[in-house]
Amino acid sequence: MRNSEPTAPKTVSKMANSSARDAPSNRDYPNCFGCGKENPWGLQLRFRVAGERVFTEFTPLPRHEGWPNIVHGGVISTLLYEVMENWPFVMHGTVTMMRSMDVKLISPARVGEKLSVFASLKRREDSDMWIESEITCESRTVARGKAELVFTSKRRQQLLGI
Repeated sequence: MRNSEPTAPKTVSKMANSSARDAPSNRDYPNCFGCGKENPWGLQLRFRVAGERVFTEFTPLPRHEGWPNIVHGGVISTLLYEVMENWPFVMHGTVTMMRSMDVKLISPARVGEKLSVFASLKRREDSDMWIESEITCESRTVARGKAELVFTSKRRQQLLGI
């Protein structure tokens, strides 16, 4: 496994034109804030796969604003959360829960700018995995994230109702 910082592609669109494929649909969770298609207040993200990376694109609207015309840092953090939390599900159909997450906000994103969000596996050990993520806009890095996830057993999923 790689242990270095993730390197952003020039644009996700170039990845999409190469060998990217749509991620499996998550019809079981239509109200998910991140990817639920029936949640009118959610982000309605659509994940794609390119090699060992999961990615999505998102164009923030005025309702995602913090400071005037600047995307709220909580929305940026949520985008990182969603792509990292979904990496194991999209890549392997595995349900995980976030144990911890670090976010580094690097450059403000503006309302209306298309953001490219991607994640990749850094390391896996027993029931834990570490994922890295990055948000880019054109050629600049907006934010980076790191997360530790823990696998969720079938029994635990049943107890949680997921």
